[in-house]
Amino acid sequence: VVDWGSTWLPAEGLPKDGSSLVGKVFVYHEIIVSLLQRSSHAYYHFLCEALPKIVLLYHDIEANPKSKILIDTSFGNTWSVQLLNLLGFDDSRIIEREPNTIYHGGTVFFARPTPLHTPYPHLL
Repeated sequence: VVDWGSTWLPAEGLPKDGSSLVGKVFVYHEIIVSLLQRSSHAYYHFLCEALPKIVLLYHDIEANPKSKILIDTSFGNTWSVQLLNLLGFDDSRIIEREPNTIYHGGTVFFARPTPLHTPYPHLL
């Protein structure tokens, strides 16, 4: 038997925006499209492995103004936001991942992770 004590979620479920628990901040958005995967902060991996997935979902994201795109901009990454801006997504539609933050939503889309250095040819 595992006793999670006070480190587990409260019985009423996940907290909404700004709530904290065990040093984590919870952020809620109605619809999240996550581009997070290993090395998605790096230029090649974002450009060849993550960005094509957004292109496939472009019309669906644009059709729902509540959709937010979750990306990793760590290690000085500025290009992810710039590339999404070039596709027509303004900054209000982009969530830059923050450390110690747990993102959750009414609907969360996760694309199948792309194996490193082997983007799917049909996405390029």
